[in-house]
Amino acid sequence: MFFSFAQGDGGPDHYQVRGISKGGYLTLRAKPDQHSPALARIPASAQCLRNLGCKGGLTMEEFTTLSEAEKKKRAAANPRWCKVEYLGKTGWLLGQYLAEGACLAPPQ
Repeated sequence: MFFSFAQGDGGPDHYQVRGISKGGYLTLRAKPDQHSPALARIPASAQCLRNLGCKGGLTMEEFTTLSEAEKKKRAAANPRWCKVEYLGKTGWLLGQYLAEGACLAPPQ
């Protein structure tokens, strides 16, 4: 199952990293799997990660009908992974560490 939340579907065009301690990083993966090869390190302060779509996570029905405990259990069993592009590298990050962000063009 693949869910695309890119701009055409009402999702964010770009993400920023959240929930990572200053000086920390996320590992950009080749596939949506914790054991997939690492492609790059994305710093905790990263912004402007282009959204290329997400898969996994809670469905809208699960989000609206499950208890908080059931949501946590379901999310752990089926984590949301998002494909992003950052500084020329494309790969997958766990969605729980992403928040909607902006990507401002440099002044001309």
